[in-house]
Amino acid sequence: MSAHILPLVLSVALCVGVGSQTAVSLSQTPSPTLPDVVDAPIRYELPVPESESVGREWFEDAVILGDSRTEGLLLYSGLKVGLGLSKVGLNVSTALNKASYTVNGKTLTLAQALEGGEWTKVYIMLGVNECAWMNKDKFYTNYCGIVDVVREKLPDAQIYIQTLPPVSAARSAGSGPNNSYVRTFNELITKLCIEKEVYRVDVAEVFTDESGNLPGKYSSDGLHFNKNALNLWIEYLETHTVQE
Repeated sequence: MSAHILPLVLSVALCVGVGSQTAVSLSQTPSPTLPDVVDAPIRYELPVPESESVGREWFEDAVILGDSRTEGLLLYSGLKVGLGLSKVGLNVSTALNKASYTVNGKTLTLAQALEGGEWTKVYIMLGVNECAWMNKDKFYTNYCGIVDVVREKLPDAQIYIQTLPPVSAARSAGSGPNNSYVRTFNELITKLCIEKEVYRVDVAEVFTDESGNLPGKYSSDGLHFNKNALNLWIEYLETHTVQE
């Protein structure tokens, strides 16, 4: 055998041997333990995504806070909730600073109504009553204050801020709530949810037509919801929750 070929043969033999030993070694090595899967962090700039329905029993230990739209939900939908805090004409300022709630025959502030409670989630929808007159800074500051009170009194509760559905085109063109304000306030709600790290439920998406208005089939007065709309509202909340 040529002197030049011999080193090449020896080199190949060594490589084959090493490869064989490596294969045996790998076959005897136990499979590595995979790390536990870590849930992706919540992105508060995004609305709560669609999920499986939790059913109406989900709300039996929930606080539902809002104005006349929420009052309609509590009165006419048959929904059973832990605590309903609603009032016709309620806005973020009176919701935060006034004794606006009647609970067991007593007129209470928000802090008093929540004191000592054990509710596990809080749903809030506010903003339509102040659309025509409250400036953006006041709206934002007061809404943040409401979240702060809820978090202080119910530190373990999930907080869901609901976006504002628009009003009808005719209602928006009048002297009351204006859909331009509604859109602006919804942008502020997104900002609030990011800053305060609370959940945003985009209820508005299901009640907004291609022109940005409330469809007539959902309301007789262009503002408040009929029974079909109330059921649709509940179904949306049932299928947009966060399981912690």
